[in-house]
Amino acid sequence: IFIIFERRITLLIMERLGQYHELGIFTSAYSIIEYSLMIPLILMGVIFPGVLKDFHEDIQKYNHSKSTYYRLIAFSGWLCALGLFLLAEFVVKIIFGTIYSDATSYLRILCLSIPINYFMLARLKVALLERKVKIWAFLGLASLLMNLSVQYFFMTQYGTFYAVYSYYGIFFSLNLLFAIRSKFIRESLLEFFKSLYFPHIVNWE
Repeated sequence: IFIIFERRITLLIMERLGQYHELGIFTSAYSIIEYSLMIPLILMGVIFPGVLKDFHEDIQKYNHSKSTYYRLIAFSGWLCALGLFLLAEFVVKIIFGTIYSDATSYLRILCLSIPINYFMLARLKVALLERKVKIWAFLGLASLLMNLSVQYFFMTQYGTFYAVYSYYGIFFSLNLLFAIRSKFIRESLLEFFKSLYFPHIVNWE
């Protein structure tokens, strides 16, 4: 629920402020980002059964496969974000036509949300498995409340672009803050950063 609402806060604020023209353009770009979420769902369907198997059989092997799982999902997000960023103009033109060419700028700034969204979905699966839902829910609630207030401020004062950038700032600042007290958040966040340079692949058998 937190993930769904958090991703749609910008849309809700724009609608509330009556920015309907800009909302239509932004929604076009946002819908492309949502389509990309099929990729981590497919990958998790393939990879996570191996993680689950190791969790029940060998905790040391589980820690290794969990690390790999995080990095692969996040790394796929970085690849998707890079490809979409470079091909943003072409993708928008193919899907929506030249009338929505202004959506290209929004799509490019939304690209960073792709690895973040992939990572959040991957971490939710692990949180459920390890029964760490409480700390995950606290982080989700804090993020939801901060995004509502901070994005509303930036939207009204500086515009949509700054509101989107504020989402990234909130994500990293809250995760770093929660990482101080939570080993679960700390370890998962570390794997997210490691995915930038060290996508670790293992044999799941």
